[in-house]
Amino acid sequence: MCYNKENQEDPFKYLELFETAFSHKLINTFSSNILGNPKIRFAYFDTGLYIKSLGIPIKGDTLVPLLMYLNELGGRIVLDILEREEIYEMLVNFAINNLDEIKSR
Repeated sequence: MCYNKENQEDPFKYLELFETAFSHKLINTFSSNILGNPKIRFAYFDTGLYIKSLGIPIKGDTLVPLLMYLNELGGRIVLDILEREEIYEMLVNFAINNLDEIKSR
């Protein structure tokens, strides 16, 4: 689920999001059916890396608000028809506007 064949240099790059609280993050992340779509999953992971690049540690529940937002979006629009970059932009905008909540987790 974390292997990205498009990233020839480091196809397992997304595993860095799971360095701590491994089992907790696995349950939070992979119990959601919405992340079964690789475009959505990798946009979600890319946003997690973006948040990490801001110096925010990725703890057990840090990315839960993103997942909740994805589920909300999925109730309003068909995410499967969007490009990965479009989903990423929506998630990054959400993250920027909700950094306090994300940091508090």
